[in-house]
Amino acid sequence: SVIKLISTADASYSLQHHKVEYKESEAATWTTAFDCWDIDLDTFCDSNGTKSIASFSVNIGSFASGEIQYRSQATDALPSTGYSSVKSFTTINQPPFAAMSCEFQNCAGPGCICNGAWLTYNGDGVYYNINNTSTDPDNNITTSTWSIIGWQDPWITCGSSNPLCNMVMPRISAATYTVQLKVEDAEGLSDIATTSIQVKQDIIADFECSLSGLDGTWLSCASLSFKPYKGQIVYFKDNSSPSEGGGPIISRTWEKDSVVFLGGNSSFASTTLTQTYTTIKLTIKDSTAGGGRSDFQVYTIPAKSFIPKWKEIVPFW
Repeated sequence: SVIKLISTADASYSLQHHKVEYKESEAATWTTAFDCWDIDLDTFCDSNGTKSIASFSVNIGSFASGEIQYRSQATDALPSTGYSSVKSFTTINQPPFAAMSCEFQNCAGPGCICNGAWLTYNGDGVYYNINNTSTDPDNNITTSTWSIIGWQDPWITCGSSNPLCNMVMPRISAATYTVQLKVEDAEGLSDIATTSIQVKQDIIADFECSLSGLDGTWLSCASLSFKPYKGQIVYFKDNSSPSEGGGPIISRTWEKDSVVFLGGNSSFASTTLTQTYTTIKLTIKDSTAGGGRSDFQVYTIPAKSFIPKWKEIVPFW
């Protein structure tokens, strides 16, 4: 809070010095708010055209208590000096104002909205930041509490070292939620801000594996029952899902040990396993406006070495 004080000094013979000081009631040191000298008697001390009236503003937002003391001192040309008595007044605590803003530079692709309506996705790599822009006329916010109504209330409470904490939207189910921010000051006064945010299901890349061709049995590539041998052909089938409202998948890229072996937009791929461990990666992109949202999936496929069956051979002699 900023307060304005006016000090009046009367002198019987040519006022030369007018000084005003203030301090918090419990403080030992006075702070000078106004200090005017007019030694040559040819200039005015302040801009309002008089030497006897001093007006000044004091920012008391950082004061822990609400009681403020002030005093003034005036000296004339004789010289003689007069001092005012110490005066005090009590300030009234004002409530904080809760406010938030959004920022989606790390939305991992197009589609996020932070202008008017708020919209984000729940995929990996999506960081939809919500910033705490709350203020307090007394500069005295001590606690902030974030809630996501419909998911967790409350979710994050912070104070002491970081009372104006921000938050990042968590990975939660696709739905429309209400983000709520409550701020409280040292005197217990509080304020609440809310906004609606839509969380959409993000694009998900995945694929399955088979050892018996494109019309065979498809298994999870991480399944323990999927046990190929070195030199065997393994078949892959895309099992991905586009983002909510994003339209069909328009790009699929298959990699084997970081080398592309099939591009374009093929839902099926195959390769021969030549190593003990082979890494297969599928990267996809859908048709979300603005360039499409993308994702990838990686599986490491172990291959067993082929061991021929033992057979006894009768010796010839």
